[in-house]
Amino acid sequence: MTTTGPQVLPARPVLHTGGGHRDQMETTRGLLRRVAGGELGPVLRLYEPAPTLAFGRRETHRAGYPAARQAALRHGFEPVVRNAGGLAVAYGAGSLVAELIAADPSPPARLGARFAQFAEGLAGALRSLGVAASVGRLDGEYCPGDYSVIGGGRIKLAGTAQRLVSGGWLCSASVVVSGAAPLRAVLGDVYRELGFGWRPETLGAVADLVPSVTMARVQAALAETFGAVTP
Repeated sequence: MTTTGPQVLPARPVLHTGGGHRDQMETTRGLLRRVAGGELGPVLRLYEPAPTLAFGRRETHRAGYPAARQAALRHGFEPVVRNAGGLAVAYGAGSLVAELIAADPSPPARLGARFAQFAEGLAGALRSLGVAASVGRLDGEYCPGDYSVIGGGRIKLAGTAQRLVSGGWLCSASVVVSGAAPLRAVLGDVYRELGFGWRPETLGAVADLVPSVTMARVQAALAETFGAVTP
């Protein structure tokens, strides 16, 4: 991975599977507290979430939020309010959540550099599997951002977010490895209730581009990529 400026810290992979998203979120909060407090070193956490619709905190104040929650439930997605910022995102069967957590005495100082390095790390890991992945913003994407991971120049494969606490930070992404159709369906209804516009065709999966790529291969590529980065 080629980057400029300070590098993201090395991490050791911690793999979790199963459990509701609320349990996963509490595990993440606990890890962030322990890493920021110096109890643990940097951590790369990878897990496959249960079907979840994760709202940003600002969306909970919108008039359409109660109806959006009900829309998520109708599709079988658990509505939660997530740790990081941004607009609503959906995770389901075939999604992989990647969380890089590290201590930092001044977390805001390298916010932009971390976003760029984390997103490029994700894209680089996918490129190592033969996926045409790049970093940028895609017109009409869900939860738009400058550090989305784009596949083939036309579909969003992952979004990125950060959360800062005193003494540490969390970089988070949800990679859609397979199963994009249910995510498009639930986000279509949720975004309509919230009053957000987007283009559903921009949400795709790694397997849409390279069908031979499996969840296990994506996990291994991410562990190798972020485990090899040096300060």
